[in-house]
Amino acid sequence: MKFVAHLLLFSAAISASAQTSPDWKITAEPKKKIMANFGTPMKISVNDGKGRPVSDATVELVVNMIDMDHGEYKWSAKMIAPGVYEGKANFFMVGAWNLDVRVKKGSQSKAQKTRIDVKE
Repeated sequence: MKFVAHLLLFSAAISASAQTSPDWKITAEPKKKIMANFGTPMKISVNDGKGRPVSDATVELVVNMIDMDHGEYKWSAKMIAPGVYEGKANFFMVGAWNLDVRVKKGSQSKAQKTRIDVKE
């Protein structure tokens, strides 16, 4: 009986550790004014909990409109410096959008969602 209880606790601990996301801080900054139907260069910074750059990750920019279901649109970003990535996103019409930056390195992954309001 003790063995079963320990096995259950061990399984729960493994499951909890597998579900935690890394302590990365992800920031996305447009490099110019966001306008509808124009590719907008985005600078993405990824740092760990100690402020060190997370390099050689796979970074994807995913946009979808909040008020209308137009599906998701995805673009990859390339590393231009340690922990700094650049890609373009196209918000093809005026309105409220979600920009979801998805970062993956090895078995770790994290996403950061930001609301973008395109006014013109």
